[in-house]
Amino acid sequence: MYLLRIFLWLSCVSASASELPSIEKIETFATNYHLNLNIHTQTSSLSGSATITVKNQGTTPTRVIPLRLYRLLSVVDITSEAGKSLNYTQGIVSNIDDSLFQSNYIKLSLSEALQPDQQTTFTVNYSGHIKGYVETGMAYIKDDITPLFSIIRMDAYAYPLITVPDDRVNRASRFWQKLYNYTANIEVDSGLVVANGGILLGVTETDQGRKVYSYKNQKPSWRMDFMVAPYTVTKGHGFKLFTLPGNKYATDYMEKAKQTITLYESWFGQRQSTGEFSFIEIPKGFGAQADVTAIIQDSEGFVEVTRLYHELSHLWDPRSNESYSPRWNEGKATFLEYLTDSRLNKRVSLSSHMTNVLKRAKNQFVKQPKYLTTAFEEYGKAGLNAYSVGALFFALLHHELGEERFNHLLRTFYAAHVKSGASTGDFILALRDLKDPNIDWILSRWVNSHRFTLDILDATNFENFITLSIRSSKI
Repeated sequence: MYLLRIFLWLSCVSASASELPSIEKIETFATNYHLNLNIHTQTSSLSGSATITVKNQGTTPTRVIPLRLYRLLSVVDITSEAGKSLNYTQGIVSNIDDSLFQSNYIKLSLSEALQPDQQTTFTVNYSGHIKGYVETGMAYIKDDITPLFSIIRMDAYAYPLITVPDDRVNRASRFWQKLYNYTANIEVDSGLVVANGGILLGVTETDQGRKVYSYKNQKPSWRMDFMVAPYTVTKGHGFKLFTLPGNKYATDYMEKAKQTITLYESWFGQRQSTGEFSFIEIPKGFGAQADVTAIIQDSEGFVEVTRLYHELSHLWDPRSNESYSPRWNEGKATFLEYLTDSRLNKRVSLSSHMTNVLKRAKNQFVKQPKYLTTAFEEYGKAGLNAYSVGALFFALLHHELGEERFNHLLRTFYAAHVKSGASTGDFILALRDLKDPNIDWILSRWVNSHRFTLDILDATNFENFITLSIRSSKI
């Protein structure tokens, strides 16, 4: 455990923490990033800079911009667009709501107040190490810098993020809805490849024989992810695939991806995204993520192809407009991965898949009784996992609506909210707008109460769960 170092401020700092007001509301957000990073695999370190353009999107002037970096990354200097050093403080602090989660908390003090709708640009020069956040319970954040694999991503605060060590404030700001553009120059040892979901602008070589990969985003984003490894790059079908040494499934994976996207487009309509789509392999246990231009998948996902189906289905999720995670999205993706597997591979029936999901849901109820007293709509606020329970909910909708109406519901919902974003409430409203008594019955048990848990507990298999859940069995 690292010692709490709240008051170890750099000697160059002229403002102390006590002179800066506490931040209870974030209204200034990034509109553009430019990263210049050197990845030093031999010393497991990185150094470089992040030039950030921010805009005051609030209604009052601000002079303080909060930033956070990984706990082992230190700011060397922060300069204005004109190159003048700016005042700031930095120190290692624990999150207010999670004492195990530590970060380097920086408060940048602007020389002049930033007025509403005004922008300013500054550069954060920083360096240090990244060693993950496994001890906090987030086991997938194993982030490190090594000759075999390095990852630079938001999850480990590998670049400055405008947030505070209080998730209550961060959630209220909905920072994930604040999209920005980015460019990046990532310097690595010769023989290593930098993977990213953006557009590769070029690769140049330094006088020392190192490689610099230059990327820019394809579409505005709320996160940046850069993976460094001795990747093999395969292209085809409008996709780009980055695979780690020893991967024997690249060709099959690309073909499965093509099949899946073709199937989903027939179900849910065309994705509103252009450009080359990237699939990026990362080692086992590092998690999986998807955005509009890339899927990051761990090695097991190349063998367990249902993971591909799951992540690709997220491409038809509208952006979340909620302060809490819209857990029903994961339930939908879980149902679709098994529905897709039963259609494309036909090795395991949807019924068998969903019976296994039913068993997993029951086990969750035993391990965490909070599930038994929480309406499905409240899972995000309650911090509950809805992969299994949510999959049963969408399987029930699919059964009651039939495939054609089910697909039409998801297609029209995506088209209506792809630009504006959506909330769980928006999706529930779309279900109510169907004016279907059978769907209203389901909502009365899942959204307004937790009575659906009785159906899950009593069911012996998936078919029995459907029989217990539908309206005709209750009247």
